[in-house]
Amino acid sequence: MKTRASVLKRVLGRLTRSASARNEERRLEVEAVQALLEQGMRCMQEGDSIHAIESFERAVALDPADATCRFNLGAACMEASLFDRAERCYREVLKRDASHANALNSLGSLLHRKGGNDDEAAQCYRSALEADREFGPAWFNLGVLEWEQGQHDQGIDCYRRALACEPDRADWHAMLAFAFRRVSRPLDALACFQEAMRIKPDWAVVQESLAGCLFEMGEAEEAVAAFRRACALDTGLLSAQSNLLFALNYVPGVPAEEVFRAHLDWARRQARTGDLLRCDNDANPERRLRVGYVSPDFRSQHPVAVFIEPVLARHDPEAVEVVCYADREHEDEFGERLRAIAGAWHRVGNWSNAQLAERIRSDRIDILVDLAGHSAAGRRMPLFAARRAPVQISWLGYLNTTGLDTIDYRITDRHACPEGWERYHSERLIRMPDSQWCYAPPAEAPPVGPLPARCSGMITFGSVHNFVKVSHQVIGVWARLLMRVPESRLLMIVPGSAQLADRIRQRFSDCGVPGDRIEILEQMAFADYLALHDRIDINLDAFPFSGGTTSCHSLWMGVPVVTLAGQSVVSRGGASLLRVTGLEELVAGTEEGYLDIAAALAGDIDRLEGLRRGLRERVARSPLVDAERFTRSLETAYREAWRSACAQAGRE
Repeated sequence: MKTRASVLKRVLGRLTRSASARNEERRLEVEAVQALLEQGMRCMQEGDSIHAIESFERAVALDPADATCRFNLGAACMEASLFDRAERCYREVLKRDASHANALNSLGSLLHRKGGNDDEAAQCYRSALEADREFGPAWFNLGVLEWEQGQHDQGIDCYRRALACEPDRADWHAMLAFAFRRVSRPLDALACFQEAMRIKPDWAVVQESLAGCLFEMGEAEEAVAAFRRACALDTGLLSAQSNLLFALNYVPGVPAEEVFRAHLDWARRQARTGDLLRCDNDANPERRLRVGYVSPDFRSQHPVAVFIEPVLARHDPEAVEVVCYADREHEDEFGERLRAIAGAWHRVGNWSNAQLAERIRSDRIDILVDLAGHSAAGRRMPLFAARRAPVQISWLGYLNTTGLDTIDYRITDRHACPEGWERYHSERLIRMPDSQWCYAPPAEAPPVGPLPARCSGMITFGSVHNFVKVSHQVIGVWARLLMRVPESRLLMIVPGSAQLADRIRQRFSDCGVPGDRIEILEQMAFADYLALHDRIDINLDAFPFSGGTTSCHSLWMGVPVVTLAGQSVVSRGGASLLRVTGLEELVAGTEEGYLDIAAALAGDIDRLEGLRRGLRERVARSPLVDAERFTRSLETAYREAWRSACAQAGRE
């Protein structure tokens, strides 16, 4: 008979073996979960979110209570755009652990991405930070949200806190740089772009942005070198290539032949997907024409919008049917005004070139006019390179050749492009009878005020054009002028002036002009900008890229402009404006001549006062503001280009 002790021993043995089996089973289960998690993560890294979901689902089935399994499943669902399912996963994690920082941050990101839940998203980020103050992703995501809601200072502060947690995130440095650039803090932006490139030196897009930052600071030469580095990092980055061409126009001393060759080299690299010269448009040379205008700049106070408005308003509807392709996702009040007078209007800001090409084809456009060229990072240049209309023309937005032989013509005038300058163009030149521009004086312009020098006892020179045009060479010439005109001063508009003012004054100081003679103002509202002319006696044009719209506004406000007509294609816009308004005496051909004209004008207060009193009337009587005359001439040019295309089609 078995003793109680022996029975107890056998029972304990069986229990021990069962516990051991359970432990082994649990060990295998843990290993299986870990293997599935690793497999899922590999799939995520390879961009295979579907198989990642399968792996994480199996892991959750093995261990439903494991927060990591369910969180990773949510992340994979998020990657696959299965937002509702991802949200359920994150909320399930938070039921078990309300302070799970990763789940809180990811839920906030999901809610923000879905839209309409930004308040809850912000609370998720803040809860994540309450759980872990050093959790960089939550700081960064909160910064994105703050920025989008217009809280720019708070957004920047969050980006900085994120970088304090994870200083080696190149993408976060780049985002902070973009933010600084938007709030006119160029030096801070430049430093962040440079740090991003230090961490990730092969990042072409950020290198391009760094170059753009230098360009906006007036460092065109450095910007060109930086754009070239971006192009070398990514030979397919078309925006950097066009930005490089655009910036070349601003560098003093670059021969026109070299700039032209650079444009031709760019054009040779463009792939063409077809040629629609033999399209099925009705080849009747005298029928009503369908003219399409393509531009990203149908917006308030942009030069293109200022010059195109009077033309759109006066096109003869019996001769021309207008179609505008507004290359913007949103329109401001001025854009809406243009839309009301334009005829057909398509907002194409989020369209691909292929989509826009199909729209142009279906609209049966006869003459397609590019109003941007390389100025808008060449966004639509590939469209024109492939030829999407029988006649293609460049006008207004880019005052140089595009380099494309598929753009047939460029509109200019004899002052901006004298005879013989065809050698700098791939296009044929259409020289307008008077000016390449048609100026509509702003309705809100105040009356011309009295000459400031009469009240102040000193001459105030002005620089109110785009600061990117103010090179070191220009500052050197202006410094010489200030030394020739004792007691004079210079008033400048400089975006980002809070950070750039000291640098600019130092440059003048290095040239012998005390910095306190230079007044630097931040960019301002348009009405304030116009009123600012009441403080300026003489405006100084920049070079080699002369002014256009700002010079028109200056003349209308009674302030004469002194310009230097150079030997580059972009250097003669100011000369064109002054000659068409009968002010040839203010056009110089050399730097010394420029100084002589400006100094002589500054020394003759009576002459200055007479000019100021009569300038607005002089401009009003000039062909520059005769929109009817200009538009009829433009339509005549369009008709001749169309007749030529029809004749060519007939010969083929």
